[in-house]
Amino acid sequence: MRHLKKLVTIIVTIAILSSMCVIGSTFSASASGTGAGLAEWAMNAYYEGWAYVYGGSSPGAVDCSGLIYAYTGGPRTADVQVNSASESGSVSDGVPRIHGLGLYHPGHVGVYVGNGMAVDARNESAGVCYSSVDYMRWTTWFKLSNVSYPSYGWVNFNGNYYYYEDGQYIVNTSRTIDGVTYYFGSDGISDTTPSDPSSVADEPSNSGNSGSSVSSGSSSTPSYKTLQLGSQGDEVAKLQNRLAELGFYKGEISGIFDEATQSAYINFQKAAGVTVDGISGASDQELLYSDNAPIAPEESEQDKALLEKITSAQTRLRELNYYLGESDGTIGSMTKEGLIAFQQVNNLEVTGELDDATYEVLMSDGALANPYYTSSSATGTPTSVYTFNAYELNSTGIMGPNPAVSNANNSSFILSNSNAENNAKLANDVVTKTNRLAKNAVSSFASEGFKAVGPQGGLKLNGAVISLLGVVLTISLISVYMLARMRKEKKRKAARAAARAQKRILRLNEDF
Repeated sequence: MRHLKKLVTIIVTIAILSSMCVIGSTFSASASGTGAGLAEWAMNAYYEGWAYVYGGSSPGAVDCSGLIYAYTGGPRTADVQVNSASESGSVSDGVPRIHGLGLYHPGHVGVYVGNGMAVDARNESAGVCYSSVDYMRWTTWFKLSNVSYPSYGWVNFNGNYYYYEDGQYIVNTSRTIDGVTYYFGSDGISDTTPSDPSSVADEPSNSGNSGSSVSSGSSSTPSYKTLQLGSQGDEVAKLQNRLAELGFYKGEISGIFDEATQSAYINFQKAAGVTVDGISGASDQELLYSDNAPIAPEESEQDKALLEKITSAQTRLRELNYYLGESDGTIGSMTKEGLIAFQQVNNLEVTGELDDATYEVLMSDGALANPYYTSSSATGTPTSVYTFNAYELNSTGIMGPNPAVSNANNSSFILSNSNAENNAKLANDVVTKTNRLAKNAVSSFASEGFKAVGPQGGLKLNGAVISLLGVVLTISLISVYMLARMRKEKKRKAARAAARAQKRILRLNEDF
């Protein structure tokens, strides 16, 4: 048992040291790439369900900055990535329509993939997530210093074609390029695949003298700004007012395109018979502000009762510190995750739905408040809203019943896990987790996706992969060595016991 404890100590120490090596590693992957390439890399991580691993930067196992580093190389940590940016700006002023921008809030980074959406490696419980820009409350957008972003021309992203002008892809307009007219919706996707994706229109002008002329098709209509989840300002307030006049919106005129506004706008789009995407483009707004705009149908008594139920549930979730949004009667992602957190803590079936059992417990006096909620004692402002297995989420998120530990890494979590009943199980957990991560990293070498996703389409071997393989090899060698030592020691003990027994027999013979 003494040797087993030594073995466990050695394995855990190696695991901790290896994670530190991965975190501090500056072994560079390819220090290049494109914005669209980075965005596709991030989407691939989401579709394949990559795991969040603190310090990880290999396909299949990444942390937030590791997701970016695994594609671009260069700076390894979140703060250095944003501080070395070639250009940056405030998200509150809007995120440029550029695929592959970095997104930042203190201690965390993600990747903007267009159409108001982002991908980030969030935490161990959630893994790699795909959500709207406003959900994670990003503060800064930035261009990575070692990534190239287009100025003009076609860009292929996720199987669709976009056209860039002045450094951003165009939306809600048309362009005539090489005699072909292309139409771009509110998401920026061309309605037609270009015959020559390398062709570039002349820089936009109003003269229309060029053979590759620009045809905006909107000279006789008012100029509308595309609004979507996360947009802010007077245009959003104007849109909310109009939706309220038509009976689709019942929330506060806040000037923030939040989930309640998006839900109301989707209902407007359904009633208007236009494309339902929750994005307010020029063609939609032209109808919205016209005399032909549809009016919301009257709510049935059943709809009113459901709205009241959801609103009261949101108010109660906020009282119990599971939810920070408004009581708008809409079950969006924030409400859903608040329900998940409440269900976990109150030992209910975790569905994220406001079912009868959840509602009954939620509205009762016995409902348990969020035990992981913390706020500033001076202002009452949330500083760490929810935690899950020691990982803090900077916005709302899924929360688990295990208490937080001081260091959010694999080794410290295993050591503090109350389910680790003995040293033998602890050793097994460490080896299992290490082998699983190594297997994910190694298996990526054999996958076609990994062979093609690099900016040069080539295989990339980075420090995280080397470290993980080294950990597996080292643990295996130490395990073999310790087992041999234990067998040898056992034989020595048996030999000593036999010698002592022989001496006792000799003494007894002498006495007689």
